[in-house]
Amino acid sequence: MNLRNGIRRDLTRSFQSIRVCSLPLPHDEINGDRQIAQGEVSPAFAAKVNNLRQFLATDLLARPHSFGNEAIVGGEVLSSLLTGVCGAVNGGLSNFFPLSLMQSIQQGRAETVLSESKKLFKQSVAKSVEGKPPLSKAATMKVIEVATSTAVGHFTEQARSLAESVTSKYWEKLEEVIEEGSKACYAAQERQVSDAINQVNRLRSESLQHVDKEAIKLMLSFPMEVDELMRRWQRLCAEGHGQLQRSVEKYMGGGILEDLQGELPTPHQFEDEVSDKLSTLIASNQSLLKSEQGNKILEEVLRESKDASEEAGKRVDAMQKGNERLLQELRESREAEERAQQATIDREASSQMWQAIGSLAIGALDAARSRVTGASGSSDEATDSGSVRVATPATATRRRPTRDVDVGPILSQDHAERKAREYIAEHPDLEWTGHWTTTSVGRASVIGVRDKA
Repeated sequence: MNLRNGIRRDLTRSFQSIRVCSLPLPHDEINGDRQIAQGEVSPAFAAKVNNLRQFLATDLLARPHSFGNEAIVGGEVLSSLLTGVCGAVNGGLSNFFPLSLMQSIQQGRAETVLSESKKLFKQSVAKSVEGKPPLSKAATMKVIEVATSTAVGHFTEQARSLAESVTSKYWEKLEEVIEEGSKACYAAQERQVSDAINQVNRLRSESLQHVDKEAIKLMLSFPMEVDELMRRWQRLCAEGHGQLQRSVEKYMGGGILEDLQGELPTPHQFEDEVSDKLSTLIASNQSLLKSEQGNKILEEVLRESKDASEEAGKRVDAMQKGNERLLQELRESREAEERAQQATIDREASSQMWQAIGSLAIGALDAARSRVTGASGSSDEATDSGSVRVATPATATRRRPTRDVDVGPILSQDHAERKAREYIAEHPDLEWTGHWTTTSVGRASVIGVRDKA
């Protein structure tokens, strides 16, 4: 008693004001057997709780609160302080110091603010990166700046009421988090640029192959004037470079194109890459101009090339038809499996339906048997589909006929009595006959009831 009174005096000296509120017993039947609804509590308890709520709401509006020589800013700190004091008292601590409790609360608040700032930084980065086209280095830097500003602003605002000795350590942790997140963003951007460069190289190779194919078609028009050959060649190179540019813009997109300018060839660079093919075309054309025999040879070569191309095309068509045939077989097989599965589901559903009908029929038969048994005074009788149990014989009368009501699964005699009490509590105009029946353990259960006399 002396210890408790000493703690109370310490609390009184620490706070500007203190109120001790004792709540009455909420309900006379609170013994752990059943849950007490809010509407069943005593009026005295409800009034006392309402008064306490009003006092707390009014007290939280007062400024400033203080604990010892420390000012309490914000309801969250006040709540944490009260929790800490209660924990110290309940833990049997006879001496506690306001300064140490406040430092502990401020440290906990600083950790919470740091965690929130980390989350805001990551969310800001994810919002600008996830599901978006690859970003350039400049855009990535902007994303990091925005995320950093958001996290730092939140930490500054939320930690304003905390001591500098507490926040300085968490400032360093926040800087480490921002630095690690920035490195991760830059690393991801560099990986995207590397992947994009590989993609550009692949598209460049495809464009060069396109020029090769078109050069072969151009040779079909040989011999021709050199000026005409050069005009067609320049047009062919322009088409190849344009195809490369369109493919890069289609597959790359986003601001990452800014970082790929050094990887994309200019029209003159692209033409230089295929200049060896131009030399071949000029030499072939000159040769055909000088010799008709050369023309025949070239026509034969081109014809063979065309035949080979057609043969390759036929093989491709055959492969496509084979693939289509295989896909059709797979679709038919899948449809057959789905039909079989549906048939199985239908059979199971039908079986379950008939089982349910059978259970209901058996339950009705058992209920009839149990009423006959109750009238004759027998206590227990086994059936093929379950069990029939009678707690106390009961006989229907003309004035008060009995009837069965479903109360859910019944597993034992005690369980049946508890179910009956609950049902009678909800229907005070009825009384239990003492009879209960279960046709199959844990499935369908009823109790006998009748009107009160």
